[in-house]
Amino acid sequence: METIFLIKELREKGVAVKLVEDQLEVSLLKENVEDEVVEIVRNNKEQIINYLQSISINKFKEIPKAKESNSYPASNAQFRIWFESQSTSASIAYHIPFEVKLVGDYDKNVLEEAIRYAINRHEILRTVFRLNSEKELQQHILSAKELNFNLDYKDFTEVENSLHKVNEYIKEDLNISFDLENGPLLRAALLKYENNSYYFYCNLHHIICDAWSIPILKSEILTVYTALKANKLPELPELRIQYKDFTLWSLENLEGESFLKQKAYWLDKLSTETPVLELPIKSNRPPVKTYHGQTLKTYFNKNISSAVNAYQKSKEGSLYMVMLSTLHVMLAKYTGNNDSIIGSPFAAREHMDLNNQIGFYTNTLAIRNRVEKSDSFDTFFAGVKQSILEAHNNQQFPFEELVKELKLKKDPSRNPLFDVMLVVLPKDGAKNEEQFDSEESLETITVEKSTTSKFDLLIYIEETENELLSLKVEYNTDLFEEKFIRQFIGHYKKIVELLLTKPQESISGFNYLEGHIGIQNLDLDINKYKKDTVIAFLEKQVIATPDAIALHYEDVKISYLQLNNYSNQIAKMLRDEYNVLPNTNIGVLLDRSQYNVIAMLGVIKSGACYVPIDSKYQESQREYIIADAEITNILTTSNIKYSGRTEHINLISLDEFQYSDELVENPVIVNELDDSSFIIYTSGSTGNPKGVIQTHRMLSNLIQWNIYDSGISSGLRHLQYTSFSFDVSLQDVWFVLSSGGVLYVTPESMKLDFSALSTYIIENKIEVLCFPFSAMTSFFDHTDTEFFKKNQLKDIISSGEQLIISGALERFLLEFPHVKLHNHYGPSETHVVTSFTISANTSDIIHYMPIGKPLANTTLYILDSNLQPVPNKVIGEIYIGGENVAKGYVKLPELTQTRFISNPLDRDQKLYKTGDLAYMDYSGNIIYLGRNDTQVKIRGFRIEPEEIEIQIQMFSNSIEHTVVEAKKINGENALVVYYVSDNELDKKEVVRFLNSRLPDYMVPNFYVKLDNIPLTPNGKVNRKALPDVTPENSISREYVAPTNETEAKLAAIWQELLGIEKVGIEDNFFELGGHSLYIVRMIYKINEIFEIKINMKDVFTLQSIRELAKAIDDEILFKGGVNVSITEETTTNQNSEVWEI
Repeated sequence: METIFLIKELREKGVAVKLVEDQLEVSLLKENVEDEVVEIVRNNKEQIINYLQSISINKFKEIPKAKESNSYPASNAQFRIWFESQSTSASIAYHIPFEVKLVGDYDKNVLEEAIRYAINRHEILRTVFRLNSEKELQQHILSAKELNFNLDYKDFTEVENSLHKVNEYIKEDLNISFDLENGPLLRAALLKYENNSYYFYCNLHHIICDAWSIPILKSEILTVYTALKANKLPELPELRIQYKDFTLWSLENLEGESFLKQKAYWLDKLSTETPVLELPIKSNRPPVKTYHGQTLKTYFNKNISSAVNAYQKSKEGSLYMVMLSTLHVMLAKYTGNNDSIIGSPFAAREHMDLNNQIGFYTNTLAIRNRVEKSDSFDTFFAGVKQSILEAHNNQQFPFEELVKELKLKKDPSRNPLFDVMLVVLPKDGAKNEEQFDSEESLETITVEKSTTSKFDLLIYIEETENELLSLKVEYNTDLFEEKFIRQFIGHYKKIVELLLTKPQESISGFNYLEGHIGIQNLDLDINKYKKDTVIAFLEKQVIATPDAIALHYEDVKISYLQLNNYSNQIAKMLRDEYNVLPNTNIGVLLDRSQYNVIAMLGVIKSGACYVPIDSKYQESQREYIIADAEITNILTTSNIKYSGRTEHINLISLDEFQYSDELVENPVIVNELDDSSFIIYTSGSTGNPKGVIQTHRMLSNLIQWNIYDSGISSGLRHLQYTSFSFDVSLQDVWFVLSSGGVLYVTPESMKLDFSALSTYIIENKIEVLCFPFSAMTSFFDHTDTEFFKKNQLKDIISSGEQLIISGALERFLLEFPHVKLHNHYGPSETHVVTSFTISANTSDIIHYMPIGKPLANTTLYILDSNLQPVPNKVIGEIYIGGENVAKGYVKLPELTQTRFISNPLDRDQKLYKTGDLAYMDYSGNIIYLGRNDTQVKIRGFRIEPEEIEIQIQMFSNSIEHTVVEAKKINGENALVVYYVSDNELDKKEVVRFLNSRLPDYMVPNFYVKLDNIPLTPNGKVNRKALPDVTPENSISREYVAPTNETEAKLAAIWQELLGIEKVGIEDNFFELGGHSLYIVRMIYKINEIFEIKINMKDVFTLQSIRELAKAIDDEILFKGGVNVSITEETTTNQNSEVWEI
């Protein structure tokens, strides 16, 4: 093991070493140090001496004692903790409690004297923190009398369930904040729960101690208690310095050569764009950081604990190295980001003068590592070990200074650099160990007393006396559900086990979800699904309702019998005259009319493959499809102008075909289920469309699901809206005609004339609408009171895009709660594969609708980039298996091989790789997040534009339709809002509204008003047609002068504080250079002038003079008494920005 880590490990086990005249001196930091630890020192004595001698003499130059003064500067770290602790929730998050079980006859008065002895010995335990006249934070050291410490005593022996009372006492104390200005900053109690059985409980504020201080304090109190009980003088090592001496020394050394070298190291290590950890959170991240939390505790079982111990020894590493390595892997698996930064506190107590010291000495290090795809755990661990050694050698450079030097973009919702911290605690022999009845009991997860969290996640690992590893996860309850953290803990244990069991194998290839079989909807009864083609379902319905109307187009009405007969005649003609066979491709080139349906049915009944060609396509697109699909027969009408090649092409005009009223028998069904049923051409990356070859199996399964399990009744009047070159049209036609409904083909003239379409729906008593989402939104935005009064809708189906319920659609659903809204998901390569349905009772409205659960005979997988399954809430890519998967692409074998892959979990199955990102929630529904290749990232953060769209819709009911798009502006991604509204938006009001609800990186700066959102022929947003932005679309920041007395006074305060000649009321305090020290001074100025006590949180939420002045004038801010709160954005150095860590 590296000597530096050997010395660190010895300290953690209660032994400190130093050289005195070239002789090794050993000090015990606690009682009951194990014999094996002493043996380690004996066996490595020469190695330790050589290392200590090799260290620069300057590194261990005595820390000078500070001159006597009334007060001393607070350290950078203390100022940061003080600043954050001005809010109650943040302050109690920085409590450091401990408890010791005592057995015997303990004397409360003697114990109190022992604690006072420690308080007198360590000045930091009687230090308080006050601002001087310059509003700089100072340490004030009180006398013992001024501190007025008293040990509390409670006897619970006479009450029922006495241990419960002990826990209640501790939990209540943990939620009481300390008075940092007056002290004391520690509280202690002796809690008796049985005869001769006690808990000694102590709670300290982090500003006066760190985790490494606790064993020292415990040991000293118990040592002194033992001596006093025996009427002896306590014998403790001399303290040459106090914490105030260290503070002044460290502040003076910031410009020293050693610190400058360490600064260069850290700036180089973090020079590239730092990764943002995006763990799955339960809802939008609060715009301002919160401290509400909970802690869950469990244990690694004996096998895993032993494996960890064995591995660290075999690699000459440490427990911290192993656990940091495994946590990096865990975060990579849960976020999909292989580059991560984890924070850890380092003791920073190498200096010989810091032995036996109590105080806030730790420095936070941001350890960055990257898991490469080819890494085994052995190779990854070696890299992590090296990065830790480097970090350890540069650990003296303060984290607070690093944040300042990096000039990070402020994000008040997060910590700087990292959101996850790992703390590996030293073994604590004074602590009472839990007893376990069985191996299974180790798997139990218990809830700890703490109700706060300093980070998104704070992971504690501790080696217990019985050689187990305990695991505690402190998490922010505003971000994570308890069930997610319990899942995280279980998977982390499994990952540690797998990594240490097979450390030579590739990290990317292992699956920590045992027995994963994909996502299926087990509620569906697949036994009723028949192995027939859709032709059989149609012909069965014809027999049942021959004279019922099947099809409406304008003035044309066709019965089931007539429609079946016409399609039989087309099928017979294709077979007899053109010799079509199964898998022969037949083109259909038509304008919208009844002929689209007749042609579709006729081609599929003939056994051929139906290939629709949109009549609106350019001639070059038509020609490409005809050539690519090797089409020689095209069904069309005489009005279609076809100027393409005619050689070897048969144009069959359906309007000139001689239809007979004489019944033609149903053609014999010649298709197997795996024959081609239709080919849909979709946009391709090469510029040419690509043809997706679908099967009869897929179409049959989809239509049977519609009939049996979609939740849509049979026999309804159904609006057919989408283009017949879009795959949804096949679902429309075959579902309606196989279930006894009436299909109303929307006239082309009404497709974008939503007022006329609304009237058409009312007049024809349409009951089912099926729209692409964007077209549906536009339609409901154009509906009027007449539509609301007279519609007879029962079902609305959304497809093609992410469904967001807002605006007029939401109002409609609330007014008609019986109407069911169905969200269908599926790419052309599989058609619809999932569905989610709501009926819009007010409590059921979901603005961002899931895509639901899989259809029958369909399995979905959500996999990571290594084709390994991900757990609930974790984002991955959707892969689709089952009967809905297409054959592949026309004449694109390489693309087919890339997108249609073997199932890594079941090699006999084919999966379609969608490129869509999603996760599964705990109810089993899939949440769609968008395309992998069009993900928007702003400053490293992944953005879901739909979240922003929902918030903008909530800003004003006048907004009819909103699209948020990322555009390159001056080389950087910027968010642009395109909106349709009768009124011009007040952009600054929108931004203020969004700032109160979203992190700043999700707030767009560009807003473009449109008459209509451009749509594609299929009714989706035509993003290519969205206009470019101009300077007029941006949120301008021109100087705006104060308009009233309050604004003028605030402007004067800002100008004086920031040294700026002219400050406008729209200017942002932080963009002008405001930081933590200025915040403190500004608050005191405002308090003095306006006679209010402003809450620090308001400084972060009201960042302009206009906003702050309005709050003052409206008397929103508190009058009288201080209520200082920071839970926003934090920093560290008194002359740097405010950062939380």
